[in-house]
Amino acid sequence: LIIACRHRIALYNLITAATLSYLQHATLTLNMVSRRSSILAYATIIGWLIAYAGKEEHDEFTRYHMCQALGVHLTTLCYITITGLVFVFSASVALTLSSLGIVLLLLPVFGIIHACNETKRPLPFIGRFFENKFSFIK
Repeated sequence: LIIACRHRIALYNLITAATLSYLQHATLTLNMVSRRSSILAYATIIGWLIAYAGKEEHDEFTRYHMCQALGVHLTTLCYITITGLVFVFSASVALTLSSLGIVLLLLPVFGIIHACNETKRPLPFIGRFFENKFSFIK
């Protein structure tokens, strides 16, 4: 009887350890998928579309970074359009504006760093404006 109880306790401990190991692995996998989608969203607009289409519903972390990434992509598109229109009228002013484009190249890098560190920090200059702006991202 004592040996049977010990075997049951050992079996219970083994099942508990296996269950905890599986849950930790599932949580880690969920975090990795969430982080990967967030990083992919900053890469290009096509990467953002892939991350958006990848899941039916995104967790809060991924939604936040997808909003920030879409804000960067829209800001870059507006910037390129304005610089192109200014170039038609004045090439020297357009050259000055194009030198400010370095900042727009650094914004996705900051976003990727925040996504890798699993932090929800707004991007410099434009991040606060795009927080909670895109309600279609769910």
